[in-house]
Amino acid sequence: MAINRQHSAKNLPRFIPGRYHDDGWGRRFKVVYIVLQFIDLGLTLAAARCGFAELNPFVRGLLASPLELAIVKVGIPLLLVWVLPGRFLLPAIALLLWVIGWNVRELALLAF
Repeated sequence: MAINRQHSAKNLPRFIPGRYHDDGWGRRFKVVYIVLQFIDLGLTLAAARCGFAELNPFVRGLLASPLELAIVKVGIPLLLVWVLPGRFLLPAIALLLWVIGWNVRELALLAF
């Protein structure tokens, strides 16, 4: 009995990243998700520098430590993008679009 030792994406266990093949749309969703995370981080930092209070108590605690804030706002999303197929990020993209829109609206109302 011969043992097949080929290491292709088809033979990998389900929990190993790279098991799921992303098509072009999956990669685009991943890029959009990361870009939206950077926009959210930029808006958070800009609002904090202008003296506005952060409403999220978890993020408010992270504003004192830029390294921890970067890990939460960039590191964890990068890990998610690496592990998950792009199509699974669609609900998170929709939520981030809503949050960014709300943040921009609130900053515009407070600025004027």
